[in-house]
Amino acid sequence: MLRRSIIACGAGAAVAATFRPQCASVLSAQDKEKLTQTQRTVWEQVTQPPKFDSSAASRFDLGSYAGRALHFLDALGDLSTLLITGEKLRDEQALLAAHAAGDAKGATDAQLWRARKVVASSVHPATGEDIPACFRFTAFAPVNLIICVGLLRPGATLASAAFFQWMNQTYNAAVNWQNRAGGEEASVRELATGYLAATGAALGIGIGAPLLAKGLGASGRLVQLTVPMVAVSIASVVNLAFMRSGEMTEGVAVYTEDGLQLV
Repeated sequence: MLRRSIIACGAGAAVAATFRPQCASVLSAQDKEKLTQTQRTVWEQVTQPPKFDSSAASRFDLGSYAGRALHFLDALGDLSTLLITGEKLRDEQALLAAHAAGDAKGATDAQLWRARKVVASSVHPATGEDIPACFRFTAFAPVNLIICVGLLRPGATLASAAFFQWMNQTYNAAVNWQNRAGGEEASVRELATGYLAATGAALGIGIGAPLLAKGLGASGRLVQLTVPMVAVSIASVVNLAFMRSGEMTEGVAVYTEDGLQLV
């Protein structure tokens, strides 16, 4: 039996060796060029910025998946934008203004794209106000790593769970407000209502569910494991609905390419 298996394996290997060059030839003719082209295009997008265009949506090719992935990685994953000081931010704004006026001061395309990314990530587009570094979208993932560790820590007490649920919703409320789509100012009452509703929902579920689960026996353990996710999900929806309700009920301003407001 062993001998037959060895012979069969040898025959299979011989057949594979016979057809391998043909398969490689077919791959090279039909697919290899496309794969190489895609890889070359991605490399060029990373290493060779296109000519700067202030009206372009991105420096990357948004018509391809790779380009879209690079766009979001560049916009949300560049932690160096969190270190930009007010003085440096003013310099980047001045550079973009000089380019718009026809004098880029000898800046390269890479420098201009960088300046636009820094300004877009650090300045509210409607109000023109600087967004604090910890509330920029670039900081959202790193900050939430800390919060998630606290929420999912094994053996956490009710006090610890309540603290991190409060911390999570407080941070979410601040991020939602700092990055709101419009420049409208909400009343203190509206902000307080949204904040209290979100934190109340998170604390109510985060504290109440574990207490109820104690009487469920073995199934209660499963309930306790899902509490952080359920509490965060429900409270985050409430948080977003209240903190940015004005955008959903009254809409946001829409402009033409010439800056004419339509809505």
